[in-house]
Amino acid sequence: MHLVTRSYFETFCRNFDAPYDEAKNFEAFVNYCAYSKYSGDSVEASDLAYEGADPGIDGALLFLDDRAVFSIEELDEIFETGRREYQVTIVLSQAKRSVNWSKQEIDSFVAAIVDYLSDTPAQPHSPYLSDFKRMFKKLYDNIGRIKGGLPNLHAYFFSAAPDTDAVEINAAFQIGEVALKKMGYTNETLLIKGHREVIHGLWLAADGPMEATLQTVG
Repeated sequence: MHLVTRSYFETFCRNFDAPYDEAKNFEAFVNYCAYSKYSGDSVEASDLAYEGADPGIDGALLFLDDRAVFSIEELDEIFETGRREYQVTIVLSQAKRSVNWSKQEIDSFVAAIVDYLSDTPAQPHSPYLSDFKRMFKKLYDNIGRIKGGLPNLHAYFFSAAPDTDAVEINAAFQIGEVALKKMGYTNETLLIKGHREVIHGLWLAADGPMEATLQTVG
């Protein structure tokens, strides 16, 4: 891991009293970085990662405008008590500590998302991802309340590797983004190459300390 990446990562681990192994703590770290791009609200790190079956998705977050929503009950309350439209963004992530890129890992992440969001997923899901899928479906019960008619999907493949011009890697991101768009569930649909410079930028842009109780993927 690059010295700068490790410095930011270790600062996160100290600030959040991260008690897990490096791989699990890195998942929480990059999910915190992503969270901070969409919301300035305080958050517990237990809301940024999860335990249980891992189908290839390390983080799942839902934002209505700049508010993060963590339960179906909270989402119901928002739609029942509010009348306005919301900008809705779904954020899914995969975290890799390797400093080398793998086309197969990118393809697997895309396949995991397509399977997860399908009507009949083949992969098992943790309770957290099962609950998140319920929130995903609830959005379409309230589609008239979503700006643009559909939610946005931002899928981050985070890697400790530097940016690369490798044709096969960039093609994997381009083809993967097309596959995500073809599902037809979302409006703005992005497959983001979250290389180390992206991680650094998100970390530096994060606003203020956040609550720290870590729960990570098993």
